[in-house]
Amino acid sequence: MVLASGNIRQGINRQSYLNLNDLEPIENPAQAWNALTIGAFTEKDILIDPSFQGWASIAPVGGLASCSRTSVPWDRKWSIKPDVVWRAVTGLIMG
Repeated sequence: MVLASGNIRQGINRQSYLNLNDLEPIENPAQAWNALTIGAFTEKDILIDPSFQGWASIAPVGGLASCSRTSVPWDRKWSIKPDVVWRAVTGLIMG
């Protein structure tokens, strides 16, 4: 079974997004041992839409996607999740 790690739903900003990624654990059912859990990284850092002039991407290219969850807060007896990361198809931006 292949499952997404889940998205962080609270406000995300450039200064705290990596801490939020670490503190917001992967959601049920993606935490299961026998589930292949997919996280996300980003390749989106250039904003070409003129309505976003002066805005910048939150995560750097190749970085963990700004709303992807992890298993960092889990006890080490549990598996490390996500098992793999995939390129995000959307990205968050900030003004």
